[in-house]
Amino acid sequence: MLWTLSLWQRHAVSRLAFRIAIPLFLVTVVALIPTVSDSRTFDTVTRPFQALLLLASALYTLVRNAASDPGGVTRQDWFWVTLGTSLYFAMRVALPPFAAILVSSHQELVRLAYFVQAWADIAVFLLIARGIWCPLPQARSGGFF
Repeated sequence: MLWTLSLWQRHAVSRLAFRIAIPLFLVTVVALIPTVSDSRTFDTVTRPFQALLLLASALYTLVRNAASDPGGVTRQDWFWVTLGTSLYFAMRVALPPFAAILVSSHQELVRLAYFVQAWADIAVFLLIARGIWCPLPQARSGGFF
């Protein structure tokens, strides 16, 4: 996902930062392996971290590109895909801590939250599909045409 978002960066520094973040994230996850002995705890730590990183990256791409292209953003593939992925990862950041705190006392509320997340996922995939169906920009041939 970070590589895909790097391709939509309009500035070389942003593109490089996204690409440097990939190995840094992998090193961080590998460094966490010896510190967390239980696999359930490992997912509890790494999944929200991953979701937060990808949420921030998608929102950065969305806001930065929308600010530099104020007209017609809804015709751009990056708009719909980053909007969808922002919603997707926002749910992945917020729901696990919410569920962990309330699962013992309010199981029905946690079940409802996961139900809402399932419906939000459907909306996310529709947003991303809308982005996939956007027409590709015309490539320049490099010749006289």
